[in-house]
Amino acid sequence: MSLRILLRVVVLAALGAFVYWVATHTYWVDQVVPRSPRGAALTDPFYAAERLVQKLGAHASYERLWRLPPEHTVVVTGYWDWDRSSAERMQLEHWVESGGTLVVEWGSLIHDEVFSDWSGITLKTGKGQNVKWKPGGCRDEEEGGAPSPATGTPVRYEICGLYGDNFLASTRVPVWQVSDAYGSQALRIRVGRGSVTVVNGDPITYFQFLRGTDAALFVAATQLHTGDEFYFLSDQGHVSLLALAWRFGAPVVVLLLGALALALWRAAPRFGPPMASPERARRSLAEQIRGTGQFLLRVGDGQALHAATVRALFAAAPRRISAFASLSSADRISRLAGATGFPADALASAVNYTGARRTNELRSAIALIEAARREILRNNKRSTDGN
Repeated sequence: MSLRILLRVVVLAALGAFVYWVATHTYWVDQVVPRSPRGAALTDPFYAAERLVQKLGAHASYERLWRLPPEHTVVVTGYWDWDRSSAERMQLEHWVESGGTLVVEWGSLIHDEVFSDWSGITLKTGKGQNVKWKPGGCRDEEEGGAPSPATGTPVRYEICGLYGDNFLASTRVPVWQVSDAYGSQALRIRVGRGSVTVVNGDPITYFQFLRGTDAALFVAATQLHTGDEFYFLSDQGHVSLLALAWRFGAPVVVLLLGALALALWRAAPRFGPPMASPERARRSLAEQIRGTGQFLLRVGDGQALHAATVRALFAAAPRRISAFASLSSADRISRLAGATGFPADALASAVNYTGARRTNELRSAIALIEAARREILRNNKRSTDGN
């Protein structure tokens, strides 16, 4: 066997041994990888806690805008600015002192010194001994106070989301607490007729709630019972301007929208005019003449109307009477009487009208003059001279 062939056999044997070792030391196992939060779970820090509360038969609501909680409600705060408004802070403090139940997550508390001044609970730093840390940053804690009624021994928790070697201290005697070698990590005190429960770190918000026994700690801290009403309060995220406008000015918003709808409807194009167009027509000439005559009859005692009627008669007379303009007044009346057939004295009285007369007398005079004018115009081809 040549050296080249021997070298190939050795290399193949080494590769086979390596493949065999990998095959015998490799195994497949399913591993659950949590998906990133979506929807409400992405913006609501209490999403998991709310689902647990509902599954256990209680009611939950998440609020990002302050409103006074109803009576007999459990208020849970996270990422909450305790000093955001003195009026709101005083309302919440009075609500607790009147019998309310408040649960505070210290790790997400903003302006904790203001909260400490009121509650007497502060965060201390110390050095613990023989503290057992588990993978993922979880610690074993033990419930103090009354032991578990079922076992007669204190309840133990595996709490995740605690902060280093910090612990909680209170100037009031706690009625319930969970502690480790560092000190209290959760405690409850009485404030007036109500209670305040503080949990160190952030074990009840976002993904921390799903780790260890943080959910069991939440149930113990809130004293959850079926039928309870939970009010989750947070400054995480801000309410939109439209939501604020609707909450504080819904009637005004409705009126503005109604006015806008009416304005758009009024300005919208129509298929036809809003009402039928009236028929366009002019007054008849007779109506215009009668109207003008009635006006002149009422103005200046009718003198202008009488003078206009006489001028019209004298303008029409030359068509039947030759040299009419050169005749005297008496001859004019005589020739008009002969041409029209009306009495000369009546024509003279009507034409020579002077002074104030009654309306009916003036109308009769004008009517006679107009009748004489029409009689002259009726047959203007013939003259009184026989021409």
